[in-house]
Amino acid sequence: MGQNTNNWTLGEVAVLRKQERILKKSGKTTYKQYVNSRYLCIREESANEHGILLKVLGKTTPKHISFCAGEPFSKDDIDTQFYSSVYYGYPYVSSNKLEEALSILRENPKLLNLLEEASMRTNPDSTFWVRDTKRNLLFQKQLQYMDGKTGELCSPSDNEPRYRISIVYFYKGELIW
Repeated sequence: MGQNTNNWTLGEVAVLRKQERILKKSGKTTYKQYVNSRYLCIREESANEHGILLKVLGKTTPKHISFCAGEPFSKDDIDTQFYSSVYYGYPYVSSNKLEEALSILRENPKLLNLLEEASMRTNPDSTFWVRDTKRNLLFQKQLQYMDGKTGELCSPSDNEPRYRISIVYFYKGELIW
């Protein structure tokens, strides 16, 4: 990843330039994960901890999520040139990273207000899509969400929209995602 000289302070909104990584290429179609635009710093980096930038992407339903290279993927953006298409989606977080971020938000209500001001509304006790998947009897991957209240992973049985969160770690100005 490219260098970034910012050392973000708690509650500061970071505007990130577009960075991407390929998930899958299928013929003339490419699927990429990316980070860009406004993230809120919810933990500053220290000598023994990475800093955390968080972006709330709003709510989405399972019918708008598909699997790409074994990971949940939503087509958030598309770039079409001539005969090829590139689909971009923000990476889904693991339940461990999500639990860490939610505990930080619960301990600091000021951060929730800052997220609201940055038009990234969320409720830490709601439900959130996660990268963790489970397999059914046919060994196909299935989506899971985390219940923010209980911290448990659950399988969706309906088409209810749930929050999506993108997390970027940073250390010494370099993004780690």
